[in-house]
Amino acid sequence: MDEDGGGIIVGLDQEKAYNKIAHDYLWRVLERFNFPSQFIHTVKTLYKNANTSAMINGEMSTTYKVTRGVRQGCPLSCWLFDLAIEPLAEMLRKSSLEGFKTRDMVNRIVVTLFADDTTVYLSKRDDIQILLNILKEWCTASGTKFNIAKTEIIPTGPESYRVKVVLTRKLHPGGREIPTSMNIAKEGESKRFLGAWIGNGANQEGVWAPVIEKINATLKRWEKTFPTIKGRKIILQWVVGGMTQYLTNIQGMPLAVEKQLDKICREYAWDNEGRAMVNTQTMANSLADGGKGVINVKQQNDAIVLAQIRDFLAPSNDAEKPWAPFMREILAHYAQSYPKTDPMIRDNPFLQDWNPAITKLPKNIQKMLKTAHTYGVKLEVAEVTADQARNMPVWSHLAMTPEMRKLQNAVYPTLLRQKHKIVTVGDLEETAKSRDAMPDHVETAGCTCEGCKHDRVILGCTMNPAKCTQNAKKLLSSLPDKWHPEKCEAAQKDAPALGLRDGEFPKQMACEDDIRSRFRVFTGGGNTSNTQLQRDQAPEAEHEDTQHINIYAQGAVIWLPSGYTLALGGARTDKETPQNTQTRFEEATHAESTADGAALASALTLIRRVPTEADLTIHFTSPQITKTLTTSLHEEQRTGWIGTQESRLYQAIAAALRRRAGTTIIRQGGDEQTALLT
Repeated sequence: MDEDGGGIIVGLDQEKAYNKIAHDYLWRVLERFNFPSQFIHTVKTLYKNANTSAMINGEMSTTYKVTRGVRQGCPLSCWLFDLAIEPLAEMLRKSSLEGFKTRDMVNRIVVTLFADDTTVYLSKRDDIQILLNILKEWCTASGTKFNIAKTEIIPTGPESYRVKVVLTRKLHPGGREIPTSMNIAKEGESKRFLGAWIGNGANQEGVWAPVIEKINATLKRWEKTFPTIKGRKIILQWVVGGMTQYLTNIQGMPLAVEKQLDKICREYAWDNEGRAMVNTQTMANSLADGGKGVINVKQQNDAIVLAQIRDFLAPSNDAEKPWAPFMREILAHYAQSYPKTDPMIRDNPFLQDWNPAITKLPKNIQKMLKTAHTYGVKLEVAEVTADQARNMPVWSHLAMTPEMRKLQNAVYPTLLRQKHKIVTVGDLEETAKSRDAMPDHVETAGCTCEGCKHDRVILGCTMNPAKCTQNAKKLLSSLPDKWHPEKCEAAQKDAPALGLRDGEFPKQMACEDDIRSRFRVFTGGGNTSNTQLQRDQAPEAEHEDTQHINIYAQGAVIWLPSGYTLALGGARTDKETPQNTQTRFEEATHAESTADGAALASALTLIRRVPTEADLTIHFTSPQITKTLTTSLHEEQRTGWIGTQESRLYQAIAAALRRRAGTTIIRQGGDEQTALLT
């Protein structure tokens, strides 16, 4: 959308949608969709002898044939209705309506449909009469009707434009007038769309008032059952969690409402009897952490916002949320003035070295960015593949150096953007290497090689194509080794292959194709590291004197009379090993201890002691440890070890084993461990 863009959102109301679809129209639609004739015949049979009658004042009418509508409650009905309304959607898509679109979107957004809820998006340059004509044509064909009087319109764009739409009832000065029967929302008014209330400058706390009233009434009814504290925890999850999650996801929850709900939960959890004896955070903790798992409204809301951030940063092969391009456009529009960046190169501040001016952003986007900062959302990548490096935005690169910043705002890099259409590091690399195979190329403005001719004639780069190529090479060489495609390729060739023996620990981290799949949360914050992963050089070949060491590790948990648990772990190397050593792990704790944790802690101690160049075989009695460190390792790392017990120990062992020069085999052991804990 352009900077001074504007438009309207049109919420259409369809009268008794399921009851008015003409059957003959429905059969024609099924035929045009090329459904098998046998299927169409089956559906026709279901509706062929459909008769009904009506009771009025206790008197039953005679039966009459049903020729319109799809049956309420039938599982097939929603699919039939979706097919019936698809021609309307197709007419809108093929129309000349401009709709909403950002500079990086391939397709415009002109309509969204959910069952019988139809929302149309018009830009300030559109003609509303085109929409009305399409609606009239479809209604005539299908037998349905849109209730124009219940149509709601919300103006979008700058406030000055929104006020003009309300006053003139026109999308633009020369446009046609919006029918007076359509209601245009004024500033401060909100209209209901799919259960959410949307409007410009609307009072968000007022939107939540009915929800809080409903929550209080529901909790009051449940109070009559005399629930226990565990029952109260479950009721709060059902009622408060169930009634707030959707609305919070759609339009956010004001801080005042969040505090009010927090008070409701706290008082209900303690039976409304005076002051709570335990603070909210402790009550929200899990049983293992000394809490009761009572819902924490703030944490729930933060989790919802983090899910939205995940959707915004989703890999390109996933279906992008319709709102994501518009959020990128808003962030780019409100970028900070320093460091200075060309507006056309701003794409995503999570992938680039620029930041938006937080205070100028809409409240919901402010909340997303602040939550991302609080929970440490950032690109967390130890090794970068060559493809990932090439797919990174080159302008305002995440690993931007002072040299790159100075270069990218100069004359020739500007030409690289505008004429050569360079967006990614891969584009830059291609341009930088474009003259390598042209022996007749010379580094002068008048070069007549085929490459320079192409750039002048096809790309319109008439100033000095040779200089553009030189600047592309400078920019490429200024990238840190971690993000340089050629250096990444070299590192991949040097890294051990992933074709492993049974039980062999993979030293090379398996990487997802899309760099955006490497975003992580709870990282501790800070900037993404630009340091290349360093690994000890592995032995070139296996010799007779290569040392082979076995480590045997075992763990157990003993419950003590005091209520504490005693975690015991033991590990040792081969008795004949010159570095024969053993270790014992003991920890008494009130928290939930595991035998696997004790075994991992013991093994980690010995892994750090044995020579890094030796080949290592680690024997665990636990099949879960063996599985986690071999077949499940990649998936655990991909999901951030979430939900995995002893995740910190697993991560420490994985890091220690990757730093080793020798190979490591993980086995499930047996008799060798029997005396480790005695």
